[in-house]
Amino acid sequence: MSRAPSGVTAAQAAKPGPAPITPPAAIAAIDPLRLLRAYYPWFIGAAVFGLVLGVILFVLFSKFMPKYTATVTFQALGAGTAADTASGSTLGSGSVAELEKYMASQVFVMKSDIVLRQAAESAVIRNTSWAKKYTRNGVYDAAEALKGLRDAVSARALPDTNIMQMSMATSNPNDSANIINEVARAYEAHNKRSSVSPQTEYRDHLDRQVRQLRAEVSDLDRAAERLLGGGPDADRAAQLTSLNQQSTEYFVELQQLQPALTQLRQQLSSTNEQLQRYEALMKQASAPGEAGVVYPEEIRAGAEQGQIIQQMDGQIAVLKADLRAARVEFGDNHREVQRLERTLQSRIDERKAMLDQKTAELFAQTVQNLRNAVSNLTATGATLEDRLEQAKKGLNDVTLRIKQYEDIMEVRKQKLESIADFERQMAEMTLKIDQGERVEIITLAPVPDEKSFPKVLTVIAPTAVLCVGLVGGVILLKEVREQRIRSPQDIAMIPRTRVLGVVPELKMDPSQPERAETASRDKPQGAFAESMRQIRTAIVKEATESDAQTILFVGGMPGSGSSSIVTNLAFNLGAIDKNVLVIDANIRRPSLHRIFGVPQGPGLAEVLTGSVPLSSAVQATSTRNVSILAAGTATAGCSEKLTPQCMGRVLEEARGKFDMILLDAAPAVVAGDAFALASLCDAAVLVVKAYSEKRGLVVRLRNQLGDSRAKFLGVIVNAIRPSAGGYLKRNLQATMEYQQPQPAAGAKA
Repeated sequence: MSRAPSGVTAAQAAKPGPAPITPPAAIAAIDPLRLLRAYYPWFIGAAVFGLVLGVILFVLFSKFMPKYTATVTFQALGAGTAADTASGSTLGSGSVAELEKYMASQVFVMKSDIVLRQAAESAVIRNTSWAKKYTRNGVYDAAEALKGLRDAVSARALPDTNIMQMSMATSNPNDSANIINEVARAYEAHNKRSSVSPQTEYRDHLDRQVRQLRAEVSDLDRAAERLLGGGPDADRAAQLTSLNQQSTEYFVELQQLQPALTQLRQQLSSTNEQLQRYEALMKQASAPGEAGVVYPEEIRAGAEQGQIIQQMDGQIAVLKADLRAARVEFGDNHREVQRLERTLQSRIDERKAMLDQKTAELFAQTVQNLRNAVSNLTATGATLEDRLEQAKKGLNDVTLRIKQYEDIMEVRKQKLESIADFERQMAEMTLKIDQGERVEIITLAPVPDEKSFPKVLTVIAPTAVLCVGLVGGVILLKEVREQRIRSPQDIAMIPRTRVLGVVPELKMDPSQPERAETASRDKPQGAFAESMRQIRTAIVKEATESDAQTILFVGGMPGSGSSSIVTNLAFNLGAIDKNVLVIDANIRRPSLHRIFGVPQGPGLAEVLTGSVPLSSAVQATSTRNVSILAAGTATAGCSEKLTPQCMGRVLEEARGKFDMILLDAAPAVVAGDAFALASLCDAAVLVVKAYSEKRGLVVRLRNQLGDSRAKFLGVIVNAIRPSAGGYLKRNLQATMEYQQPQPAAGAKA
C-alpha cells in the first residue's frame, strides 16, 4: 500500500478538516453522596459546634431575654336571636361564612389603635414594670406605650372554631397577664359601645339605598311602557310577543321582496337591451339612402305564421302542383304552362310584399310592446323598492324597540337584585341590633408559670441545622468554583472529549515502585502498571482502526507526566512484541535519555539538521523491542526544523522500520512545538495531571489538537489521588491483591 507524500499518512489524508470549536465545559455535576462521604467530618463538626452554640444561646436567652406569654380567650356568637344565645347555641342561626367574616373583623378590632390606646392610658398598665421604659422624668408617655402595644399584642381566630385568642409576651409573667387582661377589658368596653350605633346607621343607609333603587325601578317601568305603547295595566308579555311577530313579518317580507326585486331588475335590464336593439333597427330603416331593414329572425318568423301569409302559401302550393301537372301533360312551351308560370310568379311577388308589410307591422307592434313592458317593469320596480325600504325601516324600528326594552329589563333586574341584597343585609343588621354583643370573654389570662421563649427545640436544633447548612453551603460553593481536573468525570463533562485512561499517583500503588518513569518495567504486577496496560489496549485499538503509527503525547502544563506515560507505554507495547521507537521531541528540556540510560546525542537534532542519519541516531535500550531517538545535543534552532520537509521525512523513514512511534513533546502551554508535530503525526494524546490543569486549559488544548491533522484519541489523567469517600484506594488495593498468585488448593492457612 502506497503512503501519502510529504510525511502524511493515508489516515491523515482521509481525516476531515478542522473540527468546530468546542464550547467551554459546563460545571461538573455535583454528587451529594460523594460530598457527604468526602466532607462528613466537616458536617459532624458543624453539628457539634451548632449544638454547643445552641446551648450557649439558650442559656443566654433564658437569663437575659426570657419571654412569658399570657393569653385571653374569647367566644364569638352566631348572628342569631337572643333566644339562640339563651338556649346555649354558640353559632345561632347565622351561617359559618358570616361568622368567619365577623371573627376576622373582630381580630382586627382587637389590635386597633382605639382599643390599644384606651388600654395604654389605663392605671393598670401604668403601674406595670413594662410601662417604666415609657416613663421619662416621672412622666408616662401613653403614645410611646401605644407603639409598644402594637408590636407586642397579637390576636387570631382559631380555624374551624368560634374561638379567638389575644396574646402578649413580656419578660415579666405578671406584666404579661395584667397588660393583656386590661387590653381584653378595653376591647370588651369598646365592643359594648359600638355594637348598636354603627349597625343602626348602616341599616338606615341601606334603607335609603333601597328606596332610591325602587324609584329608579319605577322610572324604568314607565320607560318600558312608552316603548311598548301600552298603559300601566297592559300585558307586557303580549306586547313584546306582538313586537316579535311584527319583526318576523317584516323579516319574511324582506326575504320575499329582495329576490323578487332582483328578478324584476334582471327582466327590466333584458327588456331594455332588446328595446334598444330594435329601436336602433328602426332608426336605421328611417335613415335616408338606407336599404331595407333587416328584421330580426324572430320577427320575420312571427310574420310568416300570420293567417294571410299562410293562405298565400297554400295558394302558391296549389299553383305549383298545377304547373307540374300541366308540364307533364302539355310540355314546357304550352300556353297553359306559361300562364300558370306567370300566375305563380305573381303570387310569389304578392306574398313577398305582404310578408314585408306584415313584418314591418309586427316589428312596430313589438317595439311598442317592449316600451310598454319597460314602463310597467319600471313602475313595478319602484313599487317594490318602496315596499322594501318600508320593510327595512319597520324592521329596524321594531328591533330597536325590542333591544331598548331588553336593556331596560336587564338594568331593572340588576336593581331588583341589589334591592334584595340590601334588604337581606338590613335583615341581618336588625338581627344583630336585636341580639346585641356577639363576643364574650371565656377566660382571662392567668399568670404564666413557664417561659414561652426560649424553648430547647426552637433554639438548639435550628442553631445546629443552621451551622450544618452554612458549612454545606461553603462546601458547595467550593465545589462549584473548583475548575481543576481532579477525576475522569471532570474530563467527561467536556463535549467531544474522551477519557483514554487514568493513572494513579505513584505513592498510591501498593507495590511501591520507586520511579514513575519505569514503574511498568520495575513493578509489572503493580496498580500503576495495570493502569498503563489498560491505556495500551485502548491506544492499540484506536491505532489499528485508524492505521496510525506515529502518536504524539502532549502535556498541558510542565510536570504533567507525559514523559513517564510515554516510557511506560513503550515498555507495555514492547511486551506485546510491538517494535517501538520513542522520540524525545522535547528539545527544550529533554529527559528520555536519562530515563533509558543512553547518551543524549546524537539524536533528533542531528537527524533534523542532516548531520547524522536516522539509523545512526536511533539507540537500542535495555528493554526488548524498545528503541529511542534522544533529543540530541545540537538543539539550537531545531524548533524551526519541525516541518513536513524535515520532521516529516524523519517520521516517514521511521514508519518503515518500526511498528509504532511515540513522540514526547514539550508542554503545550510553554511551547508551540506540540501543535507543529500534531500536523505531522497520525494521532495525538493529551496528558493532564490531576489537581494541576484546569478545565478551561483542557478545552483550549483539545480544540487546538482537534484542528490539527492528527486524530485526537483522548485525554490521559495522570497522578489521580484518592478523595475522601472515594473508591480509588480500595480499587488499587484490590487490583494489587488480584495480581498475587493464589495459594495451592488444600494448603493450610
